[in-house]
Amino acid sequence: MYRACYSTWFSAAQYIRGHPRGGDRIHGHNYQVRVCVEGEKLDEYGMLIDYYDLRDLVEAVIGPLDHQFLNRVLGDEAITAEKIAKRLYREISRRLGQGLRVVSVEVCPTSDFCVAYREE
Repeated sequence: MYRACYSTWFSAAQYIRGHPRGGDRIHGHNYQVRVCVEGEKLDEYGMLIDYYDLRDLVEAVIGPLDHQFLNRVLGDEAITAEKIAKRLYREISRRLGQGLRVVSVEVCPTSDFCVAYREE
């Protein structure tokens, strides 16, 4: 089994309605994102997936979130890194080529806190 990962980031604002520690105020993050895909077969160039193709796919999914107010864009009053990770995982999975699967999507809203989402 082979695994390839791509890391990037995006900036966005959000809030978590009713959060007791300040998260209920509109605030922003520079979200770090790491997407890992895996598969068993290599292409004719000896690659699991062309790195540029993985980058382009991830950036196409993240692009609409960059510099946005996530509560409005995602239609939710409680935007969390967990919800972002799940949404990215599912959308990237939907667009990924045959023979590949998303292993995990990690979203880090700060330099010292990250969450990861994966499905069995």
